[in-house]
Amino acid sequence: MSHRESSRSSSKKKGRELAPRPPHLPLFSRESLKDQPELLAHTSFLRCAPHIMISSLLARHHGCCGRGASPKDPHAFASAGTERKYERSRPFAVTHLALDLDLDLDREEVSGIAKLDFGRRSRSGTSLTLDAIGFAIEEVFVNAEGWAPSTRQEGEGYTYDGETISIPIDATMDAGQVTIRYRAAPKAGLYFLKPDEQVPQRPTQVWSQCQDEDARHWFPCQDKPHAKMTTELRVRVPDGMIALSNGELVFSGHERERRVFHYQFSTPHPAYLVTLVVGHFDEWSEEIQLPSGRNVTLRYLVPPGRVEEGRRAFADTGQMVRLLSEKTGIEYPWSSYTQVVVSDFIFGGMENTTATTMYEHILLDERAAIDIDSHDLVAHELAHQWFGDLVTCRDWSHAWLNEGFATFIEMIEREERLGRDELDAWVVSDLERYLSEAHGDYQRPIVCRDYEEPIDLFDRHLYQKGGIVLHMLRRRLGDEVFWRGVHNYLNKHRQGIVSTTDLIAEFEAASGEGLERFFDEWVFRPGHPDLDVSVSYSDGMFEVTVEQKQSGNDVPVFEIDLEVSLSSGGTWTTHHKRIASKKDVLSVRTFVRPQGVVINPNLKVVCPIKVSGPEDLFVYTAKHAETAYGRCQALQALGKKESLRSLETFEEVLANEDESYLVRATAAEGLGGLRSGRAKKALERAASSPNPKVRRAVAAALGETADPSFKDLLVHLTQDASYLVAAAAARSLGKLAPDLARDALVPLLERDSWADVVRAGALEGLASLGGEVATPFLISESRYGRPLRSRRTAIAALGRVGEGRKVREHLEKLLMDRDPHIRAAILRALADLGDTQARGAIRGLLERETDGRVLRPAKKALASLGADKRAGLHQAKRDITNLENELRTVKLKLSQLEARIPKTKAKDAKDKEKKAKKRER
Repeated sequence: MSHRESSRSSSKKKGRELAPRPPHLPLFSRESLKDQPELLAHTSFLRCAPHIMISSLLARHHGCCGRGASPKDPHAFASAGTERKYERSRPFAVTHLALDLDLDLDREEVSGIAKLDFGRRSRSGTSLTLDAIGFAIEEVFVNAEGWAPSTRQEGEGYTYDGETISIPIDATMDAGQVTIRYRAAPKAGLYFLKPDEQVPQRPTQVWSQCQDEDARHWFPCQDKPHAKMTTELRVRVPDGMIALSNGELVFSGHERERRVFHYQFSTPHPAYLVTLVVGHFDEWSEEIQLPSGRNVTLRYLVPPGRVEEGRRAFADTGQMVRLLSEKTGIEYPWSSYTQVVVSDFIFGGMENTTATTMYEHILLDERAAIDIDSHDLVAHELAHQWFGDLVTCRDWSHAWLNEGFATFIEMIEREERLGRDELDAWVVSDLERYLSEAHGDYQRPIVCRDYEEPIDLFDRHLYQKGGIVLHMLRRRLGDEVFWRGVHNYLNKHRQGIVSTTDLIAEFEAASGEGLERFFDEWVFRPGHPDLDVSVSYSDGMFEVTVEQKQSGNDVPVFEIDLEVSLSSGGTWTTHHKRIASKKDVLSVRTFVRPQGVVINPNLKVVCPIKVSGPEDLFVYTAKHAETAYGRCQALQALGKKESLRSLETFEEVLANEDESYLVRATAAEGLGGLRSGRAKKALERAASSPNPKVRRAVAAALGETADPSFKDLLVHLTQDASYLVAAAAARSLGKLAPDLARDALVPLLERDSWADVVRAGALEGLASLGGEVATPFLISESRYGRPLRSRRTAIAALGRVGEGRKVREHLEKLLMDRDPHIRAAILRALADLGDTQARGAIRGLLERETDGRVLRPAKKALASLGADKRAGLHQAKRDITNLENELRTVKLKLSQLEARIPKTKAKDAKDKEKKAKKRER
């Protein structure tokens, strides 16, 4: 599953607002279908920091864990009293599920018959327990092999408490079948869409989203990832609609004046991967051949009239199937693969076995395709067909084996398609995403049993840190050994369940290395290294001093393989040392003083690194390092110098159209932080670069210059062919020209764009103008009926800049919204607002709320507002915001004064010259 911003994340693709860029990060950048600031408002999914992060430029779209920590501790993952989660006993296993369903689209109900074949696993077992939430059960039959069916009545033959069905099984029965006739109006798991007065363009659709444990809302099952079964699904839908489910379509026809579809899937898979999608779609298909000669059918379903956008999004699917088959040594496991695009999907994508569901923003119009692609999301969900579907985590505490691998495969696909520099940028971007959570919210082990709801685990530790761990393993072991270990892991456990120890065993067997310490530090304990690195040269010795600065409960001193590249005479050589202490020194004997230096050039350790040293080393490295990562690292180090040489280097790099956009964006950020007129002119010239990612970086950097004279340039950039440039310019307008921006930003609220990024940028810009100006627009754009993405942006902004009873009551009314991401966004906004009067509304929501995506932010908001002293803290935050706005105004006035200084200096010079001539006479 992907947290794209749609994404679910606590973060599930699983966002919330991201914190500003953590310190010591290379200044790469990237835009994503997964976590775009313009897109998301969960986690998962968003950031609007003033820095040009790698994640803002790349186009892309998841001890103990805080046990005993206070629920008011913002850095605790699990609150006090959270029970450690273990799987329940399963004396009977469901081996096959057959569903025969009718859908009532008007009443948003499902009804039908579920037949579940079961087998005994324990002689002491007396009852089969099935998960089923909110069902109206009409009949239950039990048919053992060789026995006649027997009807079970509630209270006599079975019990049902609204959440689980318990069916007594005779001690002599080793296998049998349970038949359940039922009705349900699912609150989760199966979602019904239809147009209404406020959203008349919404299509009529039904789609499922069962991860993590939501299948139980629409069919009875053992709703755990380790409970695998074969499945078939037969469904009747209105004529003209298409239905999709797992496996092969074995029958399609008409029955009872409705169209019927019957799918079968003969390989066991868990309930969370069962899918049903119903709606009107355009479709096409293709056949690809794998190296073995086996053919695989690729099928695509998109909303009517959007085939061209769909072909643009999915064009490289076949190539990705072949790439993954080659890398893993395991060919694509199934005979077909379908990707279907639905509306209002709650994640970026969901990897149902053989049939992935995607959100609508994977589709790109021509303008969106200027600087965005959908490859990361396509690759992520496809990777799950191996990692998650073929081989499945035993329980959710090991879910990184699904999501971490899928995130890692995004890196592999990008490297294969675009090369080494883009791989490095992707890795650093994932580091930024992880650190925004680790520094701003909490740190936890990747493998963690201490959680309230499984969805809580689907965060940036699971996805981004998990992918980073696999990247570091690949660098440590080398490609041949790494992929051999992956192959053995998949081959040995195919169609089975796994835990992290299974992965460790295969990597150790393939490499001969002991990896316990690596996994203990990176997977089973919280935290990450935080390195301060200083370089110096004296008497023929180049010294690299490394200090690990991380701290926190159960955060270890890490063992790391530190690499350093040095340049002498234009030749780069790499040196390394294994470091396992708090402070250490790598010394290199050299005949001449090196010209340049890159720390950690191959990203063998992925963590924050602060680099310092002589300026000339970084000037050379910024222009001549072998990788974009190395050049960006040097520019970051130069950014702390604020010297003429630094300015000249930033200027030269930004103007170089042959340089990587990643490096030029870093230079633009550096120039944006300088106050000189020369830096501003360099940015102004680069605003017309043919590269849209450079223009976007420049638009963001202009917002940091405190120079209102750029207002007209930014207004011009809001009309850029790139949606993302226009959005960045809109945000900068609000920062740069508080007295002038309103009239330029308000018209942008009516401009449609891909994923609503321009409207969201305009709302962020308006929010920078302060609550008095922005609040009416934010309230209007947050109402039901407005586009979902901009609604979340407006709601988040109301929490930051809104004030008073009117704003609080408006947000409280929105808590009834059906969209869980909207409810979660409102709860975060209420916490930011700081009005303790909101506690009653939040308590009321907690009494009725069942969705884990909403429960966690609700509890956090209530804890935040739980004591009256919190109001003082929130007021202090508002005072700081007001001071920041006043400081911005002062900077603007100072900038205007500075603009006059050259004229004053020129006049003084002329006066001195005249006096000198008079004295000569």
